[in-house]
Amino acid sequence: MLLRFCKMYCQEQDYVIVELLTQHARIQSRHIQKWASRSKGIGFNRLLCIEIPETPEVDFICRAFTNNGFEVACEPADFCCAARMLLDKRLAAKKTLLLHSAGQTSQVRLQDDGLLVAANLQTDEKSLAMQVRRIFEGQIKL
Repeated sequence: MLLRFCKMYCQEQDYVIVELLTQHARIQSRHIQKWASRSKGIGFNRLLCIEIPETPEVDFICRAFTNNGFEVACEPADFCCAARMLLDKRLAAKKTLLLHSAGQTSQVRLQDDGLLVAANLQTDEKSLAMQVRRIFEGQIKL
C-alpha cells in the first residue's frame, strides 16, 4: 500500500505530514523510524498525522511523532504545518482552524500575508507568525 505524504519545513525543523482523511493506514513505530532515516527513508524530525475528529468542537485531530516513533504533544509549529497542508490541499475551507492534540486545542489562523499563527486555547498563549514551506509531495510504502 502506498501512502501519500507532504514534506514541509518550519522553524528549522522538517516535517512529514500524512493526512488520514482521504486515505486509511495504521502507522506503527517501525514505519516512522524507517521513514525518518535520512539515508534510507524520507528523512524528517517529526511526523504529523491529521485525522478526523471524534467530536464536532474541533475541525481536525493532529498527532505528532518524533523520528524515533514516540508520540508527543503538538507544538505551535506542528499545528501550523498541519494547517498549511489542510489549506493547500483544500481539505479545509476556512482560514481559522481548531486542531486538537493530546488534550490541548489550538486555533491556527492564516493571515493575509500567508503566515500562520497558532494560539493554545487552554493557556491563551500565541505563537509568532510562522512561514511554512512545502518542500515536496510523494508516496511511501506502508
